[in-house]
Amino acid sequence: MIHVCARGARADEAFEWLERMEEAGIAPNAVTLSALINACGRAGQLTGPRGAFRVLADMQRAGLTPNVITYTTLLDACAKACELRWLGLGLANPNPNPNPKPRRAS
Repeated sequence: MIHVCARGARADEAFEWLERMEEAGIAPNAVTLSALINACGRAGQLTGPRGAFRVLADMQRAGLTPNVITYTTLLDACAKACELRWLGLGLANPNPNPNPKPRRAS
């Protein structure tokens, strides 16, 4: 269900499903939390108490190892939000003018 919420950019609903899982005694795994990171990213929620980076930190605190999918999902979320600076790449906005006017050849 978290994956379905992610596809619809419904991060808050994805968090509700995570809470339901935990209340039922089902511990989330790396796949579940990667889907939650995806939901956060698609909703534009990178930071804050219900943000993608918080999910990653909680994941690591719980002793779960982020995998390639986790990091790729996080990178995709940052790229879509034009927030690559969060990844330490120093690329706040690699193309400040996404629609440049073509130059005439001299």
